[in-house]
Amino acid sequence: MKQFIVLAAILPLMLFFLMQFPFEEARHTRLVGLEERIHIFKVEVANNPESSGELADGLKVDAAKIYGISASEVSVTLVEFDESQKCTYSVELPTGETPEAIKLIHGKPKQGRLIVSGEIIVESPA
Repeated sequence: MKQFIVLAAILPLMLFFLMQFPFEEARHTRLVGLEERIHIFKVEVANNPESSGELADGLKVDAAKIYGISASEVSVTLVEFDESQKCTYSVELPTGETPEAIKLIHGKPKQGRLIVSGEIIVESPA
């Protein structure tokens, strides 16, 4: 009987970790895909700064595909190049609802936002 009580106490904790693993894998895969797409965006903007607006729209569509949301939910902010040939960008998108396993532990669901920002520096040709 003691073993059954211990099993009943430990089993839900073990199931939580088993349910958490696929969620973390999916989140990591989406994040890596977004980072790869942002890297491509940075290279394209550095090579062709005149069409940065079109490239930002392409990044918005691709980020929406990666996360399975509409492109209108993704915000890509691109501050134009200044005299030092530096451009600042920011990508913001919702991360989706909290999985059921997390809701059980933390209570109410949270709608998070992922923000990735950085700089693009264009070196002038020698």
